Amino acid sequence: MLTASFSCFSGLSSSSEQKLWELGCLSWDQFEYLPNKTFSREKMKDVRLQIDQANIALKAGMPDYFLNRFANPDKIRVLEKFQKETAIIDIETTGLRQEAQVTSIAVLKHGKIFLYVKNINLSNFLESLEDINLIITYNGTRFDLPFIRKCFKIDLTIPHLDLLSVLKQLGYTGGQKQCEARLGLDRNLSPGLDGRDAIRLWESWQRHQIQSDLNQLLLYNAEDVFMLEKLAVHSYNLAMKKFPISLRLKSSIPGKMLTKENIVNFAL
Repeated sequence: MLTASFSCFSGLSSSSEQKLWELGCLSWDQFEYLPNKTFSREKMKDVRLQIDQANIALKAGMPDYFLNRFANPDKIRVLEKFQKETAIIDIETTGLRQEAQVTSIAVLKHGKIFLYVKNINLSNFLESLEDINLIITYNGTRFDLPFIRKCFKIDLTIPHLDLLSVLKQLGYTGGQKQCEARLGLDRNLSPGLDGRDAIRLWESWQRHQIQSDLNQLLLYNAEDVFMLEKLAVHSYNLAMKKFPISLRLKSSIPGKMLTKENIVNFAL
C-alpha cells in the first residue's frame, strides 16, 4: 500500500490520491503512464521527482521520510513495508510521577516477545533495538519514550509511530484496553489487569520475592505488546478500506491469544 500512496507527496491531497486511484493509478510506477493533462505540467514533474525520492527512502529503510509526510491515520501505511523492522514497545513503571522508575519493558519484534526487568536484565534493552528501523507504542510520546529517555539517559533516534493518534483519527479513543474492547480483542493471560495492578505486582515482588507476582506482571507487559501489534494491524486494515483493492496485513504472531511460548527470553 505504501507504494500506492500519493497523499504523502507535496501538492497532492487525499482527494487527489483518490482521483489517481479512480484513474487506475495504483502504484508509483503507474504514475508515469498517466496523461500529462492529469495535473499541470509543473505538478506532474514535481510528483515524479518526489516518487524518485520516495523510492530512495524506501530502499534505504527510512520510515521517517513517510511518517513526516503523512497525516494520521495514514501514517500507519508504513507498517506494510517496515513490519519486519518494527519493534512494538511497552513499559511498566512504579507510578506516573516524574520520579517513578521503569520496572519492565516488553519488546515484540520478528514475531517474538522479549522482556527486560529492573535489577535482572533491563540494561540489555537497548541491544534489542539494534536491528530496528521503526518503533510503535501506544501513548509512547507522552509516557514510554520520556521514561526510557530518563532511565537510559539517551534519546532514541529510531522513528516512532504513536498508535494512540492513529486510532483516534479512526474513531477509537481512550486507553489501549478500551480500543481493544471496541475491536473485539480479548486477553487470556492478563484479563482485567491494568496499570495499577502492574504497580501493585511490582511492589509485592520487591517486598516478598514471590515469583508468581513477577510472572504475572511480565505476562501483563507481554500481553500489552501482543495486543498492541493486533491494534496496529487492525488500524492498517481499517485505513486501507478506502483503497480500491483489498490489501490486508497479518500480525507477526499468528492466532488471537498470546501463549508463553511466544516469550523467548523469560521462562514464565
